Amino acid sequence: MAAFRIETHIANLRQLEKLSTEQRILILLYDKTDRTPKEERDLKALIRSEKAQEAVKEAKAKASEAKARSSKIAKRERDAKDKERTHNLIQSAGLLILAGLVDSKTGKPIWDKGQLLGALSSMAEADINDSKQLSWKAKGDSLLAKTESVK
Repeated sequence: MAAFRIETHIANLRQLEKLSTEQRILILLYDKTDRTPKEERDLKALIRSEKAQEAVKEAKAKASEAKARSSKIAKRERDAKDKERTHNLIQSAGLLILAGLVDSKTGKPIWDKGQLLGALSSMAEADINDSKQLSWKAKGDSLLAKTESVK
């Protein structure tokens, strides 16, 4: 926090077009050379008030900066999650291509969309035993290994 200097603050206030009543009184009392004890107390109170208001402004600016930084962090997190999701979706489409269900050049399904969705939905709902799942996994791993060796 920058040190509050009343001389600098008064000079800055004089530059402003609109002043609060308190700021106008502050300038008048500051300029007065023969202040009474009451006016001296009032001047000190007004200076404390201006210091406090400046501290509030600085705190708000720092809070705003911190919020902007945290927003950037949250956006990076969302972007990373979105990127990972997109990557996973593309890999899933790649599996459909490897299985021969999607044309790799056009990206369009080989089967009618309704047929393909129905077949995949039936497969997802089916009660498939472990030996069938192991058989499918072996075949899938073999297809993946062939595509990896081609790369």
